[in-house]
Amino acid sequence: MAAGVLIWRSGRSVLRSPLTLLCVAAAPLFSTIAWAGSARDCLNAPMDSWLITYNASYSASVTPEDGTDISSRARSNVFGQSVVISRTMDFWGRTGGLSVVLPYTFADVNSSSVQARTNGVSDIGFLWQMNIFGGPALTREQFQSFVPQTFSSFHLYVGTPLGTYNATSPINPSANR
Repeated sequence: MAAGVLIWRSGRSVLRSPLTLLCVAAAPLFSTIAWAGSARDCLNAPMDSWLITYNASYSASVTPEDGTDISSRARSNVFGQSVVISRTMDFWGRTGGLSVVLPYTFADVNSSSVQARTNGVSDIGFLWQMNIFGGPALTREQFQSFVPQTFSSFHLYVGTPLGTYNATSPINPSANR
């Protein structure tokens, strides 16, 4: 798991995320630690489990400012991270879950006409998911001997514009307008 430090090409540390450090520090407090790699991991887990997932992404791009002029460029760097807290449960005999998505974003844009930087909480989301077939609701004891099968699932995501928004800034981590 990352320690929450992002190193730019200049070699200086520009990000020390308290959220990342909190996740790393809290990890030993949980009795069972499992590594996950899929957005649907909570649909393949025993009932009444709590899952906490940390996600991080980085994107850098250089694009023409107006879409056609290649001599004038806009450079953007975005570092996004989120913590997803999920609870698995039984929905009519099928595995399902409820999740809260807590995102945080760092972004900067540089061009000949705009130089802007921002960071803050992005739009908080809520997710309801349920297996349609192939994923029965299982207890921890049943789950130990279960052989995974092909499954299909339904997901409903509701995003809320509750994040950080500054009306005077040209870029914002949230859609809160």
